[in-house]
Amino acid sequence: MKIFLIYLILSAVFLTFNATFLQIIFPYGILPDFILIMVFYLGFHRRHIEGVITSFFLGLIADTFLSGVVGATSFGLIFVFAITNMLSNKMSLDAIPIKVGGVFIMALLKANLVYAVLRILLFNKDVPFYAFAIPTAITTALVSPLVFNLLERIEKFAVKKEAFSRK
Repeated sequence: MKIFLIYLILSAVFLTFNATFLQIIFPYGILPDFILIMVFYLGFHRRHIEGVITSFFLGLIADTFLSGVVGATSFGLIFVFAITNMLSNKMSLDAIPIKVGGVFIMALLKANLVYAVLRILLFNKDVPFYAFAIPTAITTALVSPLVFNLLERIEKFAVKKEAFSRK
């Protein structure tokens, strides 16, 4: 439960950071997807139910902050979590190239899923996609090692604090 709350708070911080400071640095539309990185990390470090619920709520928070179609991002993030969680049984997340490559592929997958949902919900109206999907996947992959490092530190701190409070 404590980790769930930490992820919710972190998502609000990341989305606020994305909506303010990063808008100045990066051109519109190619901002890194911090929430996707968090869900990718969850896929390798959390159980099924806990990760799905956290991914769903992270997606709802992202849709709320970004004024998107509610549920589109949640759908994409739950799918990304499921794929990542299945892959976590087959491979390790120790190497930086695996982290970066995995985040890049999952960012493209999420972009395609959200695009498909938006096309269906908006009755085939033209929704811009390819101009933003690949640059966003690249920036997301490039910042992913920094976010993974932050998430690892926060989880270690939370586990140490929990173990200390039990004594």
